[in-house]
Amino acid sequence: MLKRLENNQVLRVAAVYVAIAFVYVYLSDRFVEEIIENLLPKQQHLLVHTVIGWIFVAATGLYFYFTLTSSALQTSKERDDREEIERQLRILLENAPGVAYRCLSDAEWSMLYLSDAIYELSGYRPHDLYPQGELTFEDLIHPEDRDHVRRTVKVQSETMHTFN
Repeated sequence: MLKRLENNQVLRVAAVYVAIAFVYVYLSDRFVEEIIENLLPKQQHLLVHTVIGWIFVAATGLYFYFTLTSSALQTSKERDDREEIERQLRILLENAPGVAYRCLSDAEWSMLYLSDAIYELSGYRPHDLYPQGELTFEDLIHPEDRDHVRRTVKVQSETMHTFN
């Protein structure tokens, strides 16, 4: 699949196309007026203009093909690189001691990611703690500790420190 070209790439392709088109049309018209007019009968001038136009269409088609192909190859490499990074991260998280998680700082600590190690720690599967699951992460925190945990996390996240 082709990725969407970035705005600067689109502008670059359009600018090159317009510049090439302008030069090509100008030069081809001059060529027909100066050289062909004396060599060919007037009836064939339209044919020459048409052939020159088709040459231009073929040349710009090749230009767009190579531009898009280059973009697609770059996208494919970026996708492969991203998949490799995700694979390495998955292996790291699967083998890391303890529970790895990422959550929102909302009232329920809605989970964005939760490693399988949560089962060994809590007896709950990760899907039980995701939004629309059986429980929320908030439910795992003892009611007497919830205010302290929330305050600690708020202070640590505001000061950009990690917390345990």
